[in-house]
Amino acid sequence: MAYRWHREGDYAVLDRKDNGECIYLTASGCGIHGRAPDICRRMDCRVLVLLTPAHVRERRVAENPHMARVYEAGLALVDTLPDQ
Repeated sequence: MAYRWHREGDYAVLDRKDNGECIYLTASGCGIHGRAPDICRRMDCRVLVLLTPAHVRERRVAENPHMARVYEAGLALVDTLPDQ
């Protein structure tokens, strides 16, 4: 499947709607679930927020303000990670 995407700095990202949501997000969730890009299938915002230093998160949010929601979701859910 060919995905609609663009570059933001050094990153390839899926295109977004005017409100910042992924263009493949529907009212019932991911519209390409099961055939989404590998990065989407592996994405866990809880792990992302734990592994990304604060200064890097701040830079990414400055480059792409919509990333703030991803990091906020990860912070809100980080305590749901299973104990390692």
